[in-house]
Amino acid sequence: MATTAQPRIAPGGFWKIGPLAWVIDQAGRRRLRISQFRVISTLGRNIRLFPFFIGYTGYFQGLSSIRLRNVELVILRVANLRGSAYELNHHIRMSARAGVTDEERARVAEGPSAPGWSAKEKALLTAVDGFVKDKAIGDADWAELAKHFTEAQIIEILMLTGAYDSLATTIDIVGIQTEYH
Repeated sequence: MATTAQPRIAPGGFWKIGPLAWVIDQAGRRRLRISQFRVISTLGRNIRLFPFFIGYTGYFQGLSSIRLRNVELVILRVANLRGSAYELNHHIRMSARAGVTDEERARVAEGPSAPGWSAKEKALLTAVDGFVKDKAIGDADWAELAKHFTEAQIIEILMLTGAYDSLATTIDIVGIQTEYH
């Protein structure tokens, strides 16, 4: 939930965000059928940092060893836990493309204890809850996660969770408004 009714940093145009963010902003607008892609045109205002941010978060969308469906489950759970309307609204659409159903998105809000999750999905969502809520994952939950994911994948899960937890905080503090109403 945004802490400010108005953006503290306004989205920028080409000269404020530079060519990389501008191209991503324009492509995102077309792909997502939105008039503004505010997260890109706002965070792009730090022209030096933006390429690293987009490379880091983009890794999870195309290069991760974790299935994209599971990546989207993690992001949706973080968005729900953080109350991030922007992240949630954006990834409702992204998760649909990754095969997450409306019913599953509703269950993500309930969390890992909701009926219907596979053991792997429950372990994944439990790890996200531990990370975001407690900044820790207990030994039993870690052991369950390790049954389903390799060590390298667990590192990715933790880094993914942390990236979107941080992004939700940044969106909230900066006051980036959702494009979806």
